[in-house]
Amino acid sequence: MLPEHASTFVTLAEQVKQAVNAQMALHYPLEGPDTLHSIIFTDIPQNPAHHSHNVTIFGRGQVDRSPTGVGLSARLALAEHEELVIESILGEASTLSGRIVGRTQIGSYPAVIPRITGHPFLTGYHELLIDPRDALGLGFLVEG
Repeated sequence: MLPEHASTFVTLAEQVKQAVNAQMALHYPLEGPDTLHSIIFTDIPQNPAHHSHNVTIFGRGQVDRSPTGVGLSARLALAEHEELVIESILGEASTLSGRIVGRTQIGSYPAVIPRITGHPFLTGYHELLIDPRDALGLGFLVEG
């Protein structure tokens, strides 16, 4: 599982998403009916002390450079482990640790309260301005 194979994972993830969405109706407890948005591929970790090496494909074919906290939270909820350490597509240089710190219910579904930790890095500073006279100042979305 190497970064140079990212386009292959994007293609495979799209195929999986289309197949799942065509065959299954998904229901999120708080939001209602929806479709599958993200795919996580897993492999043997580079560091044997870690649980897995993975790549997450989300949205319209974006590759997450991090191991993904949302995915780790979901994996904790499904796993038989109270703690997991996972590597991203970048390998053991990019890890997240997760552990279950509590359990709860979301509607009629059992749920976990995870604590996710990692090492963030500053990638830039951004200043966004909105001119109050701009009718489109809050943005717009054009989809094809």
